[in-house]
Amino acid sequence: MTERAGTPAEVLERLRSSGDARRTRELLTGVARDIPKGPDSLGLFERCFELAKGIEDPAERETALLEVVKEMPSGGVFAGLYARAAEAAIFTADVIPEHNRRTTELLRIEGEIPRTGEFLALRRLAWRLVLGLPDRPRHHATPLEEVARELPKASDLAFYRRYTLLGIASLVPRDRDFMDIYCEAMNRAMDAVSLIPEPYYRKYALLHIKAELPDLPWVKDLYSRALVGAVNASFEIKDPFAKQHALIDMLREVPKTQDHFPLLQDLIGRSLAFFTVRRWMEDVEVTDVVDFILSAEERGLKESKKKRYSRGKYAKYLSRELEEVGARLKDVRFLEVLRPYTHVWVQPRMLRDSVKKVVDHLEALGKTYHGREIKRPVFVAESHRGAEAAAEAARRPAASLDCISIDLGATNTVVMRKRGGSPPDFVDLGVISTSYDNARVVPTVISRETNAIGAEVMGMEPVGNIKQMLLEGNPRGRQHMERFFRALCQQLRKTVHNAGWFSILSKSLADNVYITVPLGFAGYRDAVREMAKRHLKGTRTELIEEPLAAAVGYEVAERRDKLTLVIDFGGATLDVLLVRLNIDEVHVVARPERAHILGGSDIDMWLAESLAEKAGLGGSEVPPSLVARAEEIKIALSASPAVPFVWEGREVAVVTRDDFERLLDRRGFYAAIDRAISYVLVKAEKVGLGKKNIEAVLLTGGSSQIPSFKDKVGYIFPELREGNFIYDHSPLSAVGRGAALYGTKDVYDRHLGMAYALKYTLEGKESTHTYTIVLEKGETLPFSRTFRLEPAEKLGPQSEIYIELFAVPESQIVRRWVREDGLEFIKQEIQQSVGRAFEPLKTVTLTFDEPLSGPVEVRFDVDESGNLSVVYGPGRRSLAAGVRLQ
Repeated sequence: MTERAGTPAEVLERLRSSGDARRTRELLTGVARDIPKGPDSLGLFERCFELAKGIEDPAERETALLEVVKEMPSGGVFAGLYARAAEAAIFTADVIPEHNRRTTELLRIEGEIPRTGEFLALRRLAWRLVLGLPDRPRHHATPLEEVARELPKASDLAFYRRYTLLGIASLVPRDRDFMDIYCEAMNRAMDAVSLIPEPYYRKYALLHIKAELPDLPWVKDLYSRALVGAVNASFEIKDPFAKQHALIDMLREVPKTQDHFPLLQDLIGRSLAFFTVRRWMEDVEVTDVVDFILSAEERGLKESKKKRYSRGKYAKYLSRELEEVGARLKDVRFLEVLRPYTHVWVQPRMLRDSVKKVVDHLEALGKTYHGREIKRPVFVAESHRGAEAAAEAARRPAASLDCISIDLGATNTVVMRKRGGSPPDFVDLGVISTSYDNARVVPTVISRETNAIGAEVMGMEPVGNIKQMLLEGNPRGRQHMERFFRALCQQLRKTVHNAGWFSILSKSLADNVYITVPLGFAGYRDAVREMAKRHLKGTRTELIEEPLAAAVGYEVAERRDKLTLVIDFGGATLDVLLVRLNIDEVHVVARPERAHILGGSDIDMWLAESLAEKAGLGGSEVPPSLVARAEEIKIALSASPAVPFVWEGREVAVVTRDDFERLLDRRGFYAAIDRAISYVLVKAEKVGLGKKNIEAVLLTGGSSQIPSFKDKVGYIFPELREGNFIYDHSPLSAVGRGAALYGTKDVYDRHLGMAYALKYTLEGKESTHTYTIVLEKGETLPFSRTFRLEPAEKLGPQSEIYIELFAVPESQIVRRWVREDGLEFIKQEIQQSVGRAFEPLKTVTLTFDEPLSGPVEVRFDVDESGNLSVVYGPGRRSLAAGVRLQ
């Protein structure tokens, strides 16, 4: 019978009495390999482990333990035994006298230990021991003298470094579980550098350590220590030429950032000192001094050839390095180091000229920047304190016993009056008025040749779309609207005075005249205000936003608050406004910055262009008569599913409602409605009110009667449609009636009337700065917006930053539809802002206790009255800006 005969249990039993260490080790290795790896074998592996530990010969015990651990399972029921066995194997490998084998075995064991949390402590133990760091069972570190002998020299090859401290450290995992061990080992290596007597080799070793460090934030201190140590070692080199070589080498190595300013400053100063007259004269022979005095330039000097060549070579290297580094320097503190080396006593001239270039660059920066600039602001968050806060800014319009309202529409103008406690009523303006859908209206058209307006010029191809032209800034639109408004006021005066409402001698039409305007469009509002001032002299006038007037005019308010969405779709604009109203008050909850230029006139033109193709008029300008016919067909399609298109006495085609709706879809009509409504809903969510909170929708404006438009709104609000809470019974009169009733309500409407921008610096561009809008026009007050601001460091480290705030004129704002997080909304931007200069509104200085090392969060708080305050920094310092925004 051989010694291996029998079951593993029998073999192990026989080995208990064996006295042959080598034979016991061999048999244990074979048995451990043969034992099944199932849970039932736990006891057999425990016996293998105990037998291996009991071998008296250290070498054989070491081998047996390592082999048994290699074969032992680590999971399930084996976990506890494996941990004990692996620890014993680590301790055994650690006492292997031969260094390279010890290193190999410890790394092998660590590599075989499972990468799970329960064995993390074992892996850390193995790494600490293989790196020579103190841990159990050894409580001392490898002597620094041994570490120093292993540090790399310039001629070392990677093969010879694999068993050194640095070679092993390069294998340590780069994760947080082991970074403390890695950092301790690298610090240990740097401690050992101090034992190297020759500074040149200390510099080389430290640069090697620096190069080995990973680009991770938690080794930043190690990197700085290695870099500073290498620079200091360069300073200690005795030979002046070898020292200069090392200094230029370190100038290349040191990062050109603000964190390393002291090192760069010291390096540049000491490198340049090598080329001053005093140092240069050390190489000049006594017989050449007279030549130097006579010439005062390097051409008259005769240094020894070797020194002259070396100094010139280093001057060339340093010049090239200074020009390259100088182009990136942004710290004017370097001027105090460099200016002394721009004078004639710095030789050679090539180096002196390079220093001058850097000085000129830094001086130019000092004239361009003030040193407190910021980079482009990054939006972080926005918050509103809720719609309730707006109640503090209540405004009751001046109530009046007698007032007139003028709803200046794109297609029709409605004039109403209210006297005393009676409800508003239409004003019949005689020949310029016409009846339409139970309302008395004045068509917003004017004769091309005379000042006749309204109904008296219908059928004469008058000028239309004058409101849309004025909204778009067309000068002809202003001229036409001026003529129309003047004629309207003349007819209104005549009608009012003939009715005996006011004395013919009175200059005033009423206590108040309310004129409606779309949301936004400052240029349009200014034009209407100027017209009212000229043609309604002696009368108090006020501009009322159309959807706000409609919210009042529909008269669906109750005693309790009701959240209501108003959609005003007229001839030129699409307005959407969310309000909370009751019989006494109207609170504006969410609003767009301005109305969309999309209305019935656009639809008329789309349909006219389509009809022109059917009539064979493609390629030519659509005649006004065809546009008028398209409008008639559009209106007829609201009541009929199909309408014949008759042109020049013959029926060209039949236009169906389906044809019409497909045309609208191709033109992006329904997508525009989605955008307009969703934008307001998103703004409402900022103040804590969602779509589900809306209790009613009011439709006003002539174009709101298009069936597919009403269907679209019903699709967006199906619950309100089912409950008959989408109101559309006053499309033409709601705005005019609401304007007349405006003086009887408390109105809460606080929003930002202008956009405001911050100035920031540009990188790598011809222009030095530009602007970005941070507070958008139309934001509901109060609100807060937070941005991440980073110091630009144009002149060095900054412990202050400037918040340079500018008001942006309406003419400089462009609006773009953007899509973020699945939602489309309008974003305000400055038109061609690069290089543009705005008039500064306010500069707020934010101060910090120490220079900023990165971005800082800054919050802009705007209260109900428009007062701006700034909250910034880790301590949330609050600073009143001392400015009230419009």
